[in-house]
Amino acid sequence: MLLISIWYLKYKFIYIAIRLLHKHRILHRDLKPANLFLSHEDLDRAQLNIADFDHSTKMEDDVETCN
Repeated sequence: MLLISIWYLKYKFIYIAIRLLHKHRILHRDLKPANLFLSHEDLDRAQLNIADFDHSTKMEDDVETCN
């Protein structure tokens, strides 16, 4: 059960991070495990850090995003 909880939290972090990027009209274009870092081993204190924005782009204003 603990393993399921850890995976759920990791995916929740990723989901929230992608929504935040899209809210600011940023499309990363290179999301992969190597570009995702947790700031702390304790998941209660951890934040997700996303790296490598070399391929990112600013979305056009008329492009719809998923809500």
